[in-house]
Amino acid sequence: MQSYYYDPNDPKLMEEATLFRLRKKISRLSFSFIVYTLTAYVAIFILQLIVSLLGLSEILEKSVYWQFAMAVLPLYVFGLPAICLFLKSMKATPIKKNRMNIGDFLLLFLIGRFFTLVGSYTSSFLISVTERLFRTQINDTTTELLERIPTWLILIAAVLIGPIVEEFIYRKLIIDRLHPHGEMFAILFSSAVFALAHGNLYQVVYAFLNGCILGLIYIRTGRLLYSCIFHIATNFLGSIVVLPIIEAQEALQALEQGGVFNSEYLSLTLLIGGYGFAKFFLAILGAAVLCLRYRHFLPRRYGLDPIPHGKTTSLLLKSPGFIAFLAFSALEFILSLF
Repeated sequence: MQSYYYDPNDPKLMEEATLFRLRKKISRLSFSFIVYTLTAYVAIFILQLIVSLLGLSEILEKSVYWQFAMAVLPLYVFGLPAICLFLKSMKATPIKKNRMNIGDFLLLFLIGRFFTLVGSYTSSFLISVTERLFRTQINDTTTELLERIPTWLILIAAVLIGPIVEEFIYRKLIIDRLHPHGEMFAILFSSAVFALAHGNLYQVVYAFLNGCILGLIYIRTGRLLYSCIFHIATNFLGSIVVLPIIEAQEALQALEQGGVFNSEYLSLTLLIGGYGFAKFFLAILGAAVLCLRYRHFLPRRYGLDPIPHGKTTSLLLKSPGFIAFLAFSALEFILSLF
């Protein structure tokens, strides 16, 4: 094994020692998310095997509850303990706890509305290009599943439990271990992992952008409470609020095809138009806040144990675990296309 010695008279050797240590750290963190996902896949396989042996496959495959359980529970029930055990011996540095005033929180929420809109249009563009390249249709399986399950289940699993678990995994587990090397690096790394973990083109862009806000909130406060509230509000708007709008759009389209232009048609038009106006209005406000106040929210680039200047990219590209995670994520995205 190669050894490095910190010699104050040899800056180059000190830099190499720092990079070697950080590559090991990045690799372990990256591998942990492969372990997290693979554990969930193994759990799904075993559960489906048990169901098959019991002769229940045909019944459960038609159940939307079973489909939703297989999409969520293996990650939370099996994946979460696995990643916690994998990272247990890896040193974490808790962030000093602070409070965030409601004004800053609301400003960040408006920026989140802008990021969500930008992410939505960017994802639509990427999907359009990908469909042309692969000559296939990419379905939004997440939204399709949410449209078929009861609202109370979405509220419990996707709006409440999901954000809390994800904030613990993607903010606390990552940022507590990376923020000493710079707030900016910790936020961007955690956001990239958060985005790639979604595994589909419909969510990857806005997940990354909103992940940056969630990471900033956590770094500024050291409390998951604030980032959980932001995440819960975002998921609420993206599921509980938007699903009735999707239903209204489908109903409006049916009325138009049938040539029916009655009071219901007018009500649906006003509902959809009002939602669209509110969405764009909040996004415009968010864009204005971002332009005018970005310096106020800008995270610190360097930390107490900084990455050597100009070495961030090479650090990531020379970390075997990070390359493995990128390859694993790319495979998930490719499989999601078919």
